Amino acid sequence: MNAIHRYYELGENIKYVSEDIGYSRTSIYQWQKSYLKEGTLGLMNRKNITPGILVEGSNVRYAIRNRHS
Repeated sequence: MNAIHRYYELGENIKYVSEDIGYSRTSIYQWQKSYLKEGTLGLMNRKNITPGILVEGSNVRYAIRNRHS
């Protein structure tokens, strides 16, 4: 999110931002595209998200796992 903020909102040079954070310009452009399309949710790692209801508290995985059992 910081890279998008620096590049897109603050107008910093994309090459400088990518070198500073250690990610490619292509990655930052992809993040920007996802952010513009879906907002913050577009930047989430969907590979590790289990479908279900979000439950507030420390036993979130337990609650989601038991809901599908």
